Amino acid sequence: MLVQLPLLIRVILVATLIFAYYLGVKQLLFVAARMLALRLRRFSRHSRSEVQGVLELSFAVIGHIVFVVLFFAVSGVQLGDLGLDGPPLLLPLGALIGIGELAVAMFFCQLIVTGLDRSRVPVAVGASSAGTANPTSSWMSASRAGWVRHHISSFQVLPVSLSITLSGAQVACEEIVFRSLLIVLFQDSGIAVSFIIPGALFVIMQVFFMPSARAAMFPVVGGAIMAVVHGILFTSVPFVWPLIVAHVVFFYIAVL
Repeated sequence: MLVQLPLLIRVILVATLIFAYYLGVKQLLFVAARMLALRLRRFSRHSRSEVQGVLELSFAVIGHIVFVVLFFAVSGVQLGDLGLDGPPLLLPLGALIGIGELAVAMFFCQLIVTGLDRSRVPVAVGASSAGTANPTSSWMSASRAGWVRHHISSFQVLPVSLSITLSGAQVACEEIVFRSLLIVLFQDSGIAVSFIIPGALFVIMQVFFMPSARAAMFPVVGGAIMAVVHGILFTSVPFVWPLIVAHVVFFYIAVL
């Protein structure tokens, strides 16, 4: 069991499992979704890209669920420590947390974009500035690529209830892994370790399958803020469902 291993070995094995699944296994799932989309496109009124996006999200959700089950089985963490039970009255607070996190993330992204925009060479007199009129909007548009596109496609193709269910299932798996499982898995090494390692892995994971640094900026900033806030909250009140609600609200308002 992972929880019984020395800290350094535990960190290496956990990072290996995270990278192996989020980079390797998910890549294979997306290849399978792409191949299936080519076959199903002829039966659908939607574009191949939309069909592929829905299949990629569906395959990812199935993969996430299997990964959570297997990761839990080898972790040695007890089911009662995952924070699945708690006061239902805290759930609405999750929505407020998600909105607050989104506001903070957009504020920091605005600061980053403004700083980068000011560092560029000034536009020559008489040159068109249309491409730099709203740099923040440009960066936000870029962030809708990569893995974010899967969720957008599902929202466009599927009924809203089913789309929210799929996205919510993926978010729930991520919160259980990066908050419940990992924080509990490292808590015997101190608060700092149980806070930093899951948070760092969660932020790194945001970069996977994003086509560029520009596209990854908002997911990384949002992921960093969420890692800090959710890490503090779960450490203080080990109840994961409000954090899942916050993650879903953050994601849907930001992206859709």
